[in-house]
Amino acid sequence: MRHFINKLISAENSLRRVDLVESGACAIFVILICSHGFPTLRHDWYWPGSQVGVFDFLVRSTTGWDPSGYGSPVPYAMSYIIGSAIAFTTFVVSPYISFIIFMSFLSLLISKGAFAVAYALGASRRYAQLSSAYFLFNPWTYDKVVSGHEYMLVAFGALLFLVARLLSADERKSNSIFALFLIIQQIQFFLVAILISACIALLRKDGRFLIVAALLTLPALIGFAVESGFVLATPITITWQLSQSVYPLDAITLSGYFAGYDSHFHEFLVRSLSVALFLLAVVSAGSAMKDRRVRIASFIGIAILLFVTGLKGPLAPVYSFLVLHVPEVGLFRELFD
Repeated sequence: MRHFINKLISAENSLRRVDLVESGACAIFVILICSHGFPTLRHDWYWPGSQVGVFDFLVRSTTGWDPSGYGSPVPYAMSYIIGSAIAFTTFVVSPYISFIIFMSFLSLLISKGAFAVAYALGASRRYAQLSSAYFLFNPWTYDKVVSGHEYMLVAFGALLFLVARLLSADERKSNSIFALFLIIQQIQFFLVAILISACIALLRKDGRFLIVAALLTLPALIGFAVESGFVLATPITITWQLSQSVYPLDAITLSGYFAGYDSHFHEFLVRSLSVALFLLAVVSAGSAMKDRRVRIASFIGIAILLFVTGLKGPLAPVYSFLVLHVPEVGLFRELFD
């Protein structure tokens, strides 16, 4: 009995340590980003600078019109959910406090999503904890933060929960539906999420989940269907795709963004650490390849790495053919994303 009680105490303390480390990592993430106010005039950053600016932000998020400058049409309004939430908190409190709340939520979403994926793959809590920290602090996340692609990061964190459910026996539909709501505003991630949702429905033999998900995301689906021609007509050229392609070494270290924000990650020690982590992941996956979940995750990882290398990788001739003859791949023309 004493041994059993000690086991329970040990497990409880371990859980608290994991929560403490995750919370600490999220806190550091938020402090580093928010300590000097919210970013402006950098790449795609757009945040209401005052409570008066909330109304322009709300119009841009929930309608088919962008009021910036002279104004311009938005072919499909996908950010109506998260944009409305940001507008509400900004109006109720202040732009800066709203920004801190948003970044806190974002860090928790990515951290918990990464933990869920690692745990679904059979990792111990300690390694799942390390995974959640790495997903917050890596060159790719850094590039997206600096670029102001905060909606993409939200979609990324939410997509992790869908992947975790695909890999695990988790039957909670609410988490997956909530994740779809958060992925809506990033069309490329949303299309991938729909495919994952279909796989979940087939594997769980539960068509109700897919039906409910489709109904709840209907406005985004209708908007994309009506304006799909505009989206698929996005120009795509060999020259542009060459600038967007990532060298294989950069791909495995999650760096190589064309804007060069992650250039300091190319220093020898930092690059060596990233390569070491990649090799550790490869060895770990190889030792657990009998597990179907690991095989699925490995296949997805290899496919992504090959795709992002584009015209600079081993499948350059194939990708070149797609660029020239299959213009629909232009929807995913920003390979680093």
